[in-house]
Amino acid sequence: MANQKNNTEVGVSSRLERILSFMAVGLISTAVLSMLVMLVLALIHTSTSPKSAPIELSAFLTFYIQIGLSVGALCIIGIVVSNLIRRSRSNR
Repeated sequence: MANQKNNTEVGVSSRLERILSFMAVGLISTAVLSMLVMLVLALIHTSTSPKSAPIELSAFLTFYIQIGLSVGALCIIGIVVSNLIRRSRSNR
């Protein structure tokens, strides 16, 4: 009976790690894609007239890049912390 309880604790921990890892990959990859879009918008803006680039879109992308990378880094830190907790519990 105790062995089943130990397996459920490991399952919950690994599920949390999977969720955090997918969140980190998703946030960081979309932030990098947003950086590439910003570079393309800057290239288009300099090659054409100044009124052609949408200002609102670039402001949103700049905000998303900053927030997405920060939250992605926090997800990676959360993965490390949950992994350390799971390993310390299994060593007891």
